[in-house]
Amino acid sequence: MSEDSLILKMLIDLREEMRQANTRIDQTNVRIDQTNVRLDGRIDETNTRMDLGFTKLRREIRDEFTEHEIRAATRHTEHMAATRDLYGLLQDRFELRDRMERVETDIVELKKKVG
Repeated sequence: MSEDSLILKMLIDLREEMRQANTRIDQTNVRIDQTNVRLDGRIDETNTRMDLGFTKLRREIRDEFTEHEIRAATRHTEHMAATRDLYGLLQDRFELRDRMERVETDIVELKKKVG
């Protein structure tokens, strides 16, 4: 074999190895594309589940918050009613005290007149 034919054979072998490498690269790219399709599907499923979960969580938080507001408003109303009742009782007591003082004063004056 001459030197030229040896170089030509090496170039032919190199070209064949490059074709095989390109074929393997193409096969790898196909597998990567298939993996990407599978992952895109899984990501979409995960996003859907997360959206549903967040929607449910927001609804539960809103319901709890509403329930808390109702309880707080009820307690506030009860406290206001109790305060009004207490105010009424205190007014009655002060009126009775004033009447008692007048009655005691009247009794003292009557004793002085009778006495």
